[in-house]
Amino acid sequence: AGQWFEISNLSSATVDLTGWTVGSPDGGSTPLPAGTRVSPRSFLVVAGSADPTENDGLPMGTVGVPGLTLGPSLLLSNGRGFVED
Repeated sequence: AGQWFEISNLSSATVDLTGWTVGSPDGGSTPLPAGTRVSPRSFLVVAGSADPTENDGLPMGTVGVPGLTLGPSLLLSNGRGFVED
């Protein structure tokens, strides 16, 4: 089964994730694709592939991040390098 996680946007504005990275506490990180956005009051599934057959049948709207490897915990950092979650 593929690895994936969700990013929730609880605000009333679209969030642009250009420049954001997904990493692990040990220092490895992978950038999210440029132009990735999360609509207001919605969520985005981030996975190693946008192909549902490789990610537990996840629906369309999944952002594929080649090389994504998730451990027991992850760090989501914004474009300025600050950890958001």
